[in-house]
Amino acid sequence: MRIWWLDPNGSDLTGNGTYDTPYQTFAKALTLFASGDQIRLKDGTYHPTDALIFDSVEGSIFADTPLGATIQPTGVASAPAVIRVSNSERFSIVGVNILQAQNPTNNTIGIHGADVTNFLVYTCDVSAFAAPSAVAGLATVGIAVSGYGRVEDCSVHDMVTEEEFLYGIYAAGNVDIIGCTVYSLSGTGTANVLGISHGGPITI
Repeated sequence: MRIWWLDPNGSDLTGNGTYDTPYQTFAKALTLFASGDQIRLKDGTYHPTDALIFDSVEGSIFADTPLGATIQPTGVASAPAVIRVSNSERFSIVGVNILQAQNPTNNTIGIHGADVTNFLVYTCDVSAFAAPSAVAGLATVGIAVSGYGRVEDCSVHDMVTEEEFLYGIYAAGNVDIIGCTVYSLSGTGTANVLGISHGGPITI
């Protein structure tokens, strides 16, 4: 396992991904990331230019200080989630804040784990998502997990939708939800708002 350190004040040109000389961007780390690696975040706010997608790889994203690192993309074109993990045997996301993309078009999900055998989302905070009616047919979800895993000690809050469904935390499969807090969710019109939901059909 390799650990790739990031710091908003680091450098993709002169850094080498170590604690003392970290890279600056997820884009750089993802060019080097291999299955089993970890991306470790020093405190600050990160603005990747697209969704962070991990498909068919194991690994983790860790904040060096719990909730000291914030991820807010400038936009998401490749997936509706800020972080999407799919078809993985094991993946962990620990201690990060997730905010909706600066350009919110299509960004209706904070963290999405799809068909992950052992998925851990721990001490993360997802907030400030507002899904406009332009995002037709998509549910707004703070944390969505299918497969097997655990969502523990996370917070989801301050989310608004004009569409059909808003979930703070949605789980399908064998997923434990432990000690999580969901609050300040609201919907307009015919929107259905659920804090925590297990099972059932969902379009994400």
